[in-house]
Amino acid sequence: DSVVYFTDSKVNFTPREILAQTLVSDTVEEYPRVLAMKIFAIRPGETNSVVVAAKDPKDLRQPGGKVETDVIQNSKSYFGRDKKAGTVTVTVPLRDRNGDAIAAVVFMMKSFPGETEDTALVKSQTMIKKMQPRATSLEDLLK
Repeated sequence: DSVVYFTDSKVNFTPREILAQTLVSDTVEEYPRVLAMKIFAIRPGETNSVVVAAKDPKDLRQPGGKVETDVIQNSKSYFGRDKKAGTVTVTVPLRDRNGDAIAAVVFMMKSFPGETEDTALVKSQTMIKKMQPRATSLEDLLK
């Protein structure tokens, strides 16, 4: 027989982040002009898109709209501008290793004087190109 005493025992647990959230965190950290970012995906067995990762945790699980669903289903890109707030919003597809759209990524960025739709799309494509090699499939993105 033996007697064991434990004092001040602690359990340190770091919750695991899904890949989509890691992509958002890394992108927001690297690009300070990104004010908000969300990744929308259609989970297996569902028909509507939902936020699977976001800069603001309150946005998680919010339903997507027609724009996000259209980006995922038809690989289109969308652009919007809010002159009062001085921002541009670009919604672009995130593609898997086969080139199929698996998610829609929404970037809200600070705009600069004279910014056009083309310059905003180029900025978003730069960020997407860094994300795509890491997101090889929808399953990987949601793990």
